[in-house]
Amino acid sequence: MDKNKISFEDQYNLFFNYISYKKQINQKSSFWESAVKDFINDKPLNKKIIFGKGLNRNYGFFYKKNEDLIFKFNLFILKIIQKLLYITKFIQYKLWIVVSVGLGIDYYPQYIQQLKKFGIYKEYKIFCKLNRFSFYSWHGAKLFYCSSKIKNFIPKDMPKIIEIGGGMGTLASILNHKHSIYQYVIVDINEMLLNSSLVIKSIFPEANIYFLYPNSEQKFMKDKPGFYFCTPESIDLLPKDYFNKGICFDALNEMTENQVNEYITLMQRVLKNNSYFSNLARRKFLVEEKFDNNPLLYKFFSENKIEIWETDEFMNNTANYVQNRIDGWIWRTEKIIKINSK
Repeated sequence: MDKNKISFEDQYNLFFNYISYKKQINQKSSFWESAVKDFINDKPLNKKIIFGKGLNRNYGFFYKKNEDLIFKFNLFILKIIQKLLYITKFIQYKLWIVVSVGLGIDYYPQYIQQLKKFGIYKEYKIFCKLNRFSFYSWHGAKLFYCSSKIKNFIPKDMPKIIEIGGGMGTLASILNHKHSIYQYVIVDINEMLLNSSLVIKSIFPEANIYFLYPNSEQKFMKDKPGFYFCTPESIDLLPKDYFNKGICFDALNEMTENQVNEYITLMQRVLKNNSYFSNLARRKFLVEEKFDNNPLLYKFFSENKIEIWETDEFMNNTANYVQNRIDGWIWRTEKIIKINSK
């Protein structure tokens, strides 16, 4: 063991202190200026908080032991209402979604039905049981589905993945469970990096963790495997033509126009020739910026080859089950083509 290696706790506290005293410049869209309030804390987080059903139920996995009596009662009521609605053929109307979301068990049982349809429900239950997670996590189920959809685009040899907007680290934890990940970089706003890093360290206690932010003593090192948590101010430190898989799920659609263009350009710069970039996004209008964030109009690089570009079936049959959104979620996977690459 390297005696000079700084512990995760010390790294985490240094990063926490850094973001506590530093004024953040142009990191967030108006959407995230509001949404981030769910994640702001006046002291460092801990494992008990991060996997509590209150916060992580909406953004990732939570422990099965946190299925308390209220949760179980709501689930019981939900199942009764579900049967009644099926019988009376009202399931197609918005009432069902209002009920399921209102009881705090979003889009159930639609996401279970979709996991079964895609043949990954048993695998999902095994993953949850192994990690002692409740499988009543809509967000966890969604990202487990996403991990299945990109599996053929992840190299078997030393996967080096970069994810924009990693949230609670849910997708990173799933992919590290499924694949032998060599390096995984999450680029996100500061508050979310505090959450995702703790999730990863809690699930994979032996994993190497590095924080990349201005004036940090830690740097990205090609010969050091592990998870790297990178602030938007530090993306220039990431190496060119290096990563072999790029991911951005439900993140670009929450950004300003300049941010969207910046991260698309980042992916083109850091991904290797013939690697793949997968993006999932839906149309969202940012009122304050007066920006119609439409994934069909993103300025992707024209030289890249489109492998998949379609309305996502899973999202359309869960989050958009009652068709209340005119514009559905768009899935796009492209092969990166470097014109000047030899």
